[in-house]
Amino acid sequence: MQGNLRQLSEFYLAHLKQNTREIHFRNVRNAFNKDLFIVDLETKASDITKDGIIGILHTISERGAEVMANRMRSYLSAMFQYGMIFDHSVESRAKQIKFFNQSSNYGSKSSKE
Repeated sequence: MQGNLRQLSEFYLAHLKQNTREIHFRNVRNAFNKDLFIVDLETKASDITKDGIIGILHTISERGAEVMANRMRSYLSAMFQYGMIFDHSVESRAKQIKFFNQSSNYGSKSSKE
């Protein structure tokens, strides 16, 4: 089954909760709640384009939150990287979910501007 953006963000946040400090988990969760969820979360993770990521970052920048836009770019890059690693894990096979058919990480390719 092809994983969507909602699943990817949920899996990634669960991963952060288990493997990082509470403050980092909360920062990412709050950023996602405020800004990531402005896009259609039912979109397949592999269908998210560079333009989609830039749209999220632009929305944040428009309100004058340049530092938050930069942080969100980092959070998204890490989330997509996690998804690519997840696709090659035992957990992916057990849950029968794959997020990507290719090895693109649009979050890392997006400009900070």
